[in-house]
Amino acid sequence: MELFSKNSRADVKSKQIVQRLVEPDRDMILFVSSAIPVEIKHKPIDGLIYHAREYALTKRFTDSTPEHELSLLQYYVRVSFDYDPGVEFDIRHVRSVGQFMSGYFAGTIRRYQERIENALIDRALRRQ
Repeated sequence: MELFSKNSRADVKSKQIVQRLVEPDRDMILFVSSAIPVEIKHKPIDGLIYHAREYALTKRFTDSTPEHELSLLQYYVRVSFDYDPGVEFDIRHVRSVGQFMSGYFAGTIRRYQERIENALIDRALRRQ
C-alpha cells in the first residue's frame, strides 16, 4: 500500500480491521491498522511498526428535536510505534516517520470529516 503526506510517500505492508457497531443511541466505526514501513522518502526503515486505532462516532445531539435534528460527530485517532527487539534507529529516521505519519493522519482526518459532513448534509436535504 502507498501512503502520501505532503510531498512524501511511503510504501507499507499493512493489516487492517474495520468494524461497525450500531447501538440505539449511536453508531461507531472502528478502524484498526498495523503497518510495517518499507521505505519513507526512499530510505528503508526496517523493524519499525506503527499501530493506529481510529474511531468515528456519530450520535444524536442532546438538544436534537424531531423538527430540528442535530448529530454529533466525534473522531479519535491513537497512533503508537513499536519496533523489533534489538533494532536501533537513527533519530532522524524516527523523526521522519513521526512527521510523515502526523501529516498523513491529519490529511486523513480532514478527508473523513468532509465526507461524513457531506453525507449528513445530503441526507438532511433529501428529507426536505
